[in-house]
Amino acid sequence: MALTATAIKTTLSSVKSRLAMEDPVIVGLPPDRSNIKMIVEPCPDLSELCEELAKDLRHKDYGKMCKMKKLLASDNDMREEIITEFCKNETKLRLIIASTAFGLGIDCKDIVRVINYGTPNTLEELVQEMGRAGKNGNQAQAILYHKAIGDDVNCGVW
Repeated sequence: MALTATAIKTTLSSVKSRLAMEDPVIVGLPPDRSNIKMIVEPCPDLSELCEELAKDLRHKDYGKMCKMKKLLASDNDMREEIITEFCKNETKLRLIIASTAFGLGIDCKDIVRVINYGTPNTLEELVQEMGRAGKNGNQAQAILYHKAIGDDVNCGVW
């Protein structure tokens, strides 16, 4: 058995091939998530975006609980600790700023906002990343910050 939340035809074909699956039963639904509001805006200055996020946390009285840690990609124990804490109902951890690789496998039900600072490489990646929001069925936001057409598609921080 192979499971994935979202996959386009080429990904399905690749999975079937790599797992030597012959004529598998595929159950699929469209990635329609009407509870997610998609917002697309030009890239703001990164420091301004961070200040806006911090202001939002302070407004909700989370600011005094915020901590920052530098996480190395190879530190799997720290990654798991952060994800476990983030997914708890009564957590003090309210915000994770992470690479796509860090976000893979996060299955928290109450994520209310996913922000992409730069355009993902594929539409499939964008759908997967946006789909991390609102898994509990409540209203959520997926925000995509992008560069102007013709510019480098990423916002230039990575």
